[in-house]
Amino acid sequence: LSPQKLAIYILITTLVFLYQTGPLPFSKRPNIDMFTKQLENKFVVKTIIDSIPKNLSVSSTNNLGSHLSQRENIYTIPYGMDRADAIVFLLERGYSEIDYQTQLKMIEKLKSDPMFTLEFEDTNFYLFLRRNLALDIKN
Repeated sequence: LSPQKLAIYILITTLVFLYQTGPLPFSKRPNIDMFTKQLENKFVVKTIIDSIPKNLSVSSTNNLGSHLSQRENIYTIPYGMDRADAIVFLLERGYSEIDYQTQLKMIEKLKSDPMFTLEFEDTNFYLFLRRNLALDIKN
């Protein structure tokens, strides 16, 4: 098999799979929610996330992970919750490996956990910090 034929095969296979399973607008089942269903509180969420110092370890829901990815220690909830300095939830139905009700129970448990304090809450967004930490949040 020549390199050119292999490259063409890979290109065709990629395009077929993109059409069959990809999230793009031209695919069979596009996922354009990021364009059509914007967060109402996206500026608040961004402001709060930006206020978390980069040296703190964070455990967050998967939908916030990309916004926190420049950190040395980042975990996806429920992992790392026992050792993270900050725990951040953005509740959205259907966008997490952990179902919505379980996430709500986790939040309620954290509210009564003596090791954490609820630093910020807005609609479906929650920020918990270890008791000995504080942030200068401006929104």
